[in-house]
Amino acid sequence: MAVEMLRSKCGCKGIRTCLICECVNGKQLLLDNGQSPWHNFIYDPCLRRAVLSDGGSLSFPFSGIYLWNNFITEEEEKDLITNMDLNSWKDSQSGRRKQDFGPKVNFKKRKVRLGDFCGLPAISRNLVCRMSQEPVLAGFQPVEQCNLEYHPHRGSSIDPHLDDTWLWGERLVTINLLSDTTLTMSLEQGLTELGQGEVRVSVHLPRRSLVVVYGEARHRWKHSIHRHDIHERRVCSTYRELSAEFQFGGEQHTVGSQLLDIALGFKVIRRLPPSLVSFLPGKFQDYLCALCTLKMPIITEKLLLEKCTPKTTKLEQIKTLNLANLCLKCADLPAPLLSRLCCLEQLDLSGNRLQQLPPRLSLPSLRTLDLSNNDMEDVTTLNSLTNLEELRMEDNLYVTVTDNYKLMVLLPKLRVYNGKDISTTANHMRFVNSENLRKRVLAVWETSFSLPNVPTAEKLASVERDFVNKVCYTVKYGPSSLADYTKWRVEMIAKEHLCSLTEPNDDGMDSEELASTKENCSVPSPVKRPHSNSAAVGDITLTPVKKSRASVQDKDSLRTSSRLKTTPQKAEHPRTTTASPTGQNPATQTRIQSKVLLTQKKGLREKSQPLLSPEKKKLTTTACVRQQKAGNEITGKEPVRLQPVHVLQCHSKQDSPDDFSTQLWACAFQPVQYNNGDVKGESRIVATCGGESVCLIDCDTGLVMKKYKVPGEEFFSLAWSTVLMSREGNVGLRPCSILAAGGKRGLVKLLHPRANMAYGEFRASRKPLSVLRFSPCQGNFLFTGSYDKKIVMWDIGGVDSEYNFKVIQLLVLETTSVPLHVCLSPASPDAHLIAACDQGLHSYDIQLNKNMMKRSEDMEITFPVYAKEDKDCNYHTIDGLAFLTDDIVASKSQMQGSIYLWSWSLTQAQRANKKKVVCAVILAELQWSSTDVPYLSLNTCPSKGYVVCGDEGGRLWTYHVTDLLKVKKSDKAIPATEILEWPTPVRKGKGPVEGPCINSVAMDSELKYLVALSDKNMAIVWRRIESS
Repeated sequence: MAVEMLRSKCGCKGIRTCLICECVNGKQLLLDNGQSPWHNFIYDPCLRRAVLSDGGSLSFPFSGIYLWNNFITEEEEKDLITNMDLNSWKDSQSGRRKQDFGPKVNFKKRKVRLGDFCGLPAISRNLVCRMSQEPVLAGFQPVEQCNLEYHPHRGSSIDPHLDDTWLWGERLVTINLLSDTTLTMSLEQGLTELGQGEVRVSVHLPRRSLVVVYGEARHRWKHSIHRHDIHERRVCSTYRELSAEFQFGGEQHTVGSQLLDIALGFKVIRRLPPSLVSFLPGKFQDYLCALCTLKMPIITEKLLLEKCTPKTTKLEQIKTLNLANLCLKCADLPAPLLSRLCCLEQLDLSGNRLQQLPPRLSLPSLRTLDLSNNDMEDVTTLNSLTNLEELRMEDNLYVTVTDNYKLMVLLPKLRVYNGKDISTTANHMRFVNSENLRKRVLAVWETSFSLPNVPTAEKLASVERDFVNKVCYTVKYGPSSLADYTKWRVEMIAKEHLCSLTEPNDDGMDSEELASTKENCSVPSPVKRPHSNSAAVGDITLTPVKKSRASVQDKDSLRTSSRLKTTPQKAEHPRTTTASPTGQNPATQTRIQSKVLLTQKKGLREKSQPLLSPEKKKLTTTACVRQQKAGNEITGKEPVRLQPVHVLQCHSKQDSPDDFSTQLWACAFQPVQYNNGDVKGESRIVATCGGESVCLIDCDTGLVMKKYKVPGEEFFSLAWSTVLMSREGNVGLRPCSILAAGGKRGLVKLLHPRANMAYGEFRASRKPLSVLRFSPCQGNFLFTGSYDKKIVMWDIGGVDSEYNFKVIQLLVLETTSVPLHVCLSPASPDAHLIAACDQGLHSYDIQLNKNMMKRSEDMEITFPVYAKEDKDCNYHTIDGLAFLTDDIVASKSQMQGSIYLWSWSLTQAQRANKKKVVCAVILAELQWSSTDVPYLSLNTCPSKGYVVCGDEGGRLWTYHVTDLLKVKKSDKAIPATEILEWPTPVRKGKGPVEGPCINSVAMDSELKYLVALSDKNMAIVWRRIESS
């Protein structure tokens, strides 16, 4: 019998235990800490006093307990037990099993609903009538009956507790069946006349007796059943009445009246004959009894195909499935059959009677799950749904705040819960909170525990039990409302830590090797050249040089509200309007002297001044002057043809048309969105930054659609992303396209262009920001690189309908020099980050499930050109970096005169024995300008196989390398597919503008447009010419 019990399922949660989880699962019983002694008394029902258990003379009155011996006969007891055993018993806490006949209640949320409650069992009708004849139970009308089964082989017990008083009334009535036991009443604060220490009063409950708990015993004294007081199987039936709030005249008397009508209807439950049930396996008995109570559909392959949309004939092709309102229980969900739904993305299980999900359920593609209006209790059964992103759990009365936080940890990709964006809170619990708890758990281990010298299985199990027990009691963190979650989480962390000690990984690194690597990486940074103010713009004999971003003075701006709402306006008027103190620019010009058109288009104002000389106007109808190189045989396909269509001066200081000194640093196309996104159709909106402004340009019309200006700022970088935004009233979510920009002040500005809203800012560094990049797989994760030689990973979360948001720092990557560009590996964007810095190229491990929240480089990647370095040439400044495919990376060094294409996967494979320095596996070398001007960054268009980089003369070097890997590798640099010459715009009355340095380039996803930014305050838009 004992073996059979131990093989049964355990229903314990949190810190509750029974013999099953203690002996089989290794869970530790949390014993009294022994710090507070107690005084033991025995209840005397004749005297109605509590007397000392050791026979002393001390006693005190003990009211609120009424005992009715032999309330039922032996025959009635037999009938009651037989009736109960024909129904299914449900595993409960602390080794108990239970049967509930009553409404569904969530006491924390104070919510009650009928659920499937249809009355107390019919066999209880006579018992209720009999007990109401006793004066102490006059007028007793129960609305709930709870049957509990205790067994010594399971170590059954119930901890000291007070029953709820919001729903349940004054009297608690219990009938004790099958064996004698002891009800322990306890008062933790003790009694004044007894001194310090808890007081316990033991109330003996004979078999077949009835006990009523009321008055002071009901509201002041906790009651419990200890494990050592269960000697054989014991069953009890507890009846509860409604509180005054639900009775006539109370605030919820309508609900109470409905509950009484149903409860006292005493339903008749259809059952199988005992002679048949006795021959069936236990689980099958439960299943057939459930079918007799309520007929429900059986989940079959035919039913799944009927309930799916769109219709298909194969389970493996189902993407959306609706199983709502079918009265399903966990036993009705066949895990092997459902696990065949390998492509299922959306599942609706709302309106059922599920208390948990079946074990071994595998739905690898599931993204959206609706479990609202169920009876969910065990949320840990959802842990196999690792790719779940959206979950609904409303109207599950037993789901608590603790369960909500458990789900955030168990489901690593969950970002929408009950229709709200929880990304920020979830990531805080997964990483920040977990890291704090992990530190506390490790501190307990280091101070009090160690592995045994001979780590046998028994000794390790003993250490684990003691360690888990210790941390559950000693680790305290966060508010008291999270105490249950904290105990659950530290238990998990403690077991993970022990597992890591007994099964160590090989991610460690020798400290001497690390020190040696750092010493070898100590290379001086190249000197940057300042911008020459004396050089005439039109003097072609002077080579333009770039102003170093490092030369910008770090002037900290005053901290402002995180919800600063500065509104960029459409620029229409030629006059400059003084900016407001908050950085607002109400109006700036769009299509006058600040913008130069290279083509005449209908609908544009005639005031637009073309800057092309007459002899250059042929550029409007033909492709620009270009040099066809011998690169066509490499690609094997006709390259695209581009022509310049717009030149704009939209970042001028004070909107001056004579400003040719403001440097433009970064540009990026707004990503295309569908499914209720902000942008539809082609991506033709490009964001540019430079000086004190950020502009949004329509590449088709050449119009500056929006402009955001912050006086005194100088923007160096920007990035687009998509986050979730609550609809009005915080009902539902929709994707929202946002723009982040940062520069010399170290502040990240968050813009919502569609709403003309700069909705917030946050300080990312005390030094200027050099680069911003969003994660492609987690739109609310932002990486910022700064001049304090750090890359920080932030979670900016979503926004609500009032643009409230919250920012959390997740990770700090320490670099050896200023980061200039960062890229995330397309194959593993949540695992690896590559940083191009002033002193080399470095790779970082950014997995958030690791313990360290501050990390140094994982490895340094070197290049063959490093071998050519001398005192005059330093090739370690990596000022261009981008992925061309999921594996091929394009990068270049200052003064290199070429661009490397190299393999990320092959380079990683070279890292034997966890080497800190590896050489990139070069696939090809692309010929480029031999300039020594730094910070001329490159970009790629993966869909078209293009690499583009500007030079110091305004030219664009383009490389079509789609079929590169099919070509035999050559030691010679591959020439550009074409070089797009500088279009040479003309300044009115001052002649042509010679080619500037091209700081940055960007292409849309289909290479319909290309935008180049210069260091002379000019943005050039190129458009693809379709082949005739």
